[in-house]
Amino acid sequence: MKQSLLPIALAAGLSCTVPLAAEAKPPVVLMAGSVSDRHVSFSFENANNPLKSVLRISTHRVGNPGAKLAVSIDNNTSPLLSVFLTNKECKFAAGGAECTITIAGQTKTYQRFLAAFARGRFAHVLITNAAVMEMRTDVSLTDFTKSLKS
Repeated sequence: MKQSLLPIALAAGLSCTVPLAAEAKPPVVLMAGSVSDRHVSFSFENANNPLKSVLRISTHRVGNPGAKLAVSIDNNTSPLLSVFLTNKECKFAAGGAECTITIAGQTKTYQRFLAAFARGRFAHVLITNAAVMEMRTDVSLTDFTKSLKS
C-alpha cells in the first residue's frame, strides 16, 4: 500500500513546480541595427537574481573571429566593452556568422552594463572586421529601466 502512494506524491510534487518554471520572467532584450535587420542583441536574463543573472551579447551576420566589438554609452570616451571576437564565441550558420559573449551577473562587468544601460540615453555599438567591414549603430536606452522592472 505504501509503495503505491510514492508515485502519486512525486507526481503531485512535480506538478507544483511546473507553474513556477512557466512564470519565469522573460529576458529584457535590446536590439541594434536597422528595423528590418537586427545585427546585435543585448539580452539581460534573470536581472533581478544576481546569482542567476547573465547578459548575452549576440551578433548576427556582422562580426566573425577577429572582429572587434565595442560598446559605449552616451558621450563617454572609454568603452563599456571592447573585445576581439574569437573562435570560441563565434560559429557559422546558413545565415552567416553568429557570435555570443556571455557575461555572468556576479561580475563587475555585468554590474557596469546594468548601471550604464539604466542611466544612459544611448548605447553606441561598433563592430569592425579587419578594416573591411564596419557596422556602427545606436540603441535607445530610454525604456530599458521600465522593461527591466516590468
